[in-house]
Order: sequence, then C-alpha cells, then structure tokens
Amino acid sequence: MTADRFVSSDHIRSLFSQAMSHMYRTEVPLYGTLVELVGEINADVLAAQPAMAEQMQRSGER
Repeated sequence: MTADRFVSSDHIRSLFSQAMSHMYRTEVPLYGTLVELVGEINADVLAAQPAMAEQMQRSGER
C-alpha cells in the first residue's frame, strides 16, 4: 500500500470534530448559537489585532 492511500490524522480529527459538532447541534439547540457567537467574537478580536491575525495565519492556527 502506498502512502497516498492513507488519510492524515489531522483530516480524520477534522472530520470527527465536524461530525460531533453536527450531532451536538441536534441534541443541544443553543450549541449552534454558541458556536456562532464565538466565531463573531474571534473575528472581532482578529480584526482589532491584525498582528495577531497575521501571526496565526503564518503559524497555521487559522
């Protein structure tokens, strides 16, 4: 089996997190609201602190 047939662990974690988030949204309706609120706050902070946004982009944290 060649390496190109494997899926990276990062990709697997991402898929798992997305599935858990989707499941949790159906179980806890306010979870979706919380995720949206956190996204808005993060966007506001990064807009107010462009140096931090740039550093996070360079390091792959975004």
